[in-house]
Amino acid sequence: MSAVIDGLRYDTEKSQLIASDAYWDGSNWERRGRNKFLFLTENGRYFVQVLTRWQGERDHLEALTQDAAITLWENDLPEHEVEFEKAFPGVEIKEA
Repeated sequence: MSAVIDGLRYDTEKSQLIASDAYWDGSNWERRGRNKFLFLTENGRYFVQVLTRWQGERDHLEALTQDAAITLWENDLPEHEVEFEKAFPGVEIKEA
């Protein structure tokens, strides 16, 4: 899936999946009829792919800032494909 957003092409096939909420719960993969997949492009930009099963909604891509991507990764997407340091290179992690 790809889309042009603000003059930039975002493409799921050319980007790295870094997190999602798609996990098998014993009966299906969907969470409340939708799934989100967070990607990192080769040029260091973040976007989310939203896939829906709801009538009247469409699958789509949304560009994200790094801060919005971090919030999504930390709070809404429990299935991490890569470690935080690889998903967000250069972001300093402090000890609690």
